[in-house]
Amino acid sequence: MNEPFYLICGYGQTGRILCEVLDTQDIRFVVIDQREERINEVALADYHFDAPFHAGDAANPELLKIAGISHPRCIGVLGITGNENTNLSIAITAYVLRPKLLSICRSKNQEISDNMASFGTNKVINMFEAVGQQFQLAMHAPAVSHLRKILSDFPGNPFPPSIKPPKGHWVIVGYGRFGRSIHKALSQEGISVHIIDPDPQPELDPQIYHQALGVDAASLKIAGIEHAVGLFVCHDDDANNLSSLATARAINPALFIVARQNLATNHLLFKAFAPNFISIRSEVVAHEALRAMANPLLAQFVLALVSKEDEWASQLTLDIENLCQGIVPEHWTVRLNAKNPAAVQAFLARPLPALQIKHFYHSVIDHGRPLQCIALLRRHGEKDILLPKAEDTLRFGDELLFIGDHHAQQSHQAMCSEVSLMEYARTGAEQPQSWIFRKIAAWRERI
Repeated sequence: MNEPFYLICGYGQTGRILCEVLDTQDIRFVVIDQREERINEVALADYHFDAPFHAGDAANPELLKIAGISHPRCIGVLGITGNENTNLSIAITAYVLRPKLLSICRSKNQEISDNMASFGTNKVINMFEAVGQQFQLAMHAPAVSHLRKILSDFPGNPFPPSIKPPKGHWVIVGYGRFGRSIHKALSQEGISVHIIDPDPQPELDPQIYHQALGVDAASLKIAGIEHAVGLFVCHDDDANNLSSLATARAINPALFIVARQNLATNHLLFKAFAPNFISIRSEVVAHEALRAMANPLLAQFVLALVSKEDEWASQLTLDIENLCQGIVPEHWTVRLNAKNPAAVQAFLARPLPALQIKHFYHSVIDHGRPLQCIALLRRHGEKDILLPKAEDTLRFGDELLFIGDHHAQQSHQAMCSEVSLMEYARTGAEQPQSWIFRKIAAWRERI
């Protein structure tokens, strides 16, 4: 393979989502899965290119080598199989064969997560921890949470809905790993909680827990569902979650309901019951993986959002919505370094007029038409500046993170690959193309 590609280990629900997103972005990938029927799905999938695939156990280092983990064009490996020991083996193989390769692995167990991290895994995705952290942020700073979701979503999708969970008494039905992460998030926000679970939970205070399945009215009333503001249904069985949801809503129609959906095939059922938010395991893992695969500047910007105020996030969200009409924008990075011939001209050969961020806001391929884009971050050395001003003067070595539409991205690519287009952006004057006319233009400037 002559193009950069990702090695996707596991073609379940998460793998399918990631492959579809990569395909829409014209990024190549190779798939490994142990199940023949899934490999057949890859072979029959309507991707833009023929995706190579291998049937076998991704825990086998030899198979990973055959699939291309050692290939210089392999830019990342994802261990997203349903077996976390297999994913751990993938992390170890990546660490041994390609220590600097981007590796993203899924785990449900904290001990295995720590083990993966010790082998240099760039991103360990614990779905349960991720949901708990996201929900805590939604309660603490709903506008920041919404902006984070927009920038982490798949380009071209409609904006994800804004979630503003109410504060008050909450009922959690199901106390597995999902329920525990939610309990932790609510407790850290000082929220009153009552937990229902069919198994004994000796570590919990009996005042906030009772043993039941949580699908009947009696057990829900014991938990305080009548005066509760919210309900989490966290069982690993969709039928139990839907049953609990329906019973609770009949008792308290005003509940804010968050439902865990385990199987993608039950989408229509959950949509019919219309909880305020549906947490789908495959989508949570896919979004977390995509965020790790995104360019480092976007990951840094999303990380920095946590320290921002809701008012700041609300204004930026409004700006992005107006810019992209409620569609998740594309994102890209402009690097003004020695590998960029136009940047070398702009900073070293002909530094005046100074290159500014505003020069990236007009098209160089459509006669200066305003571009639909926003500069989210400017990195100079070790310093990151969020939402840099249009009048900021740039320096050699700067990196810029932009979001916007495809035309803006194309214009920036053209601007950085052609010296004449960079000059046009800075001066507004079309540059002579032939050698003789460039000489004449240079002579005219000297007289």
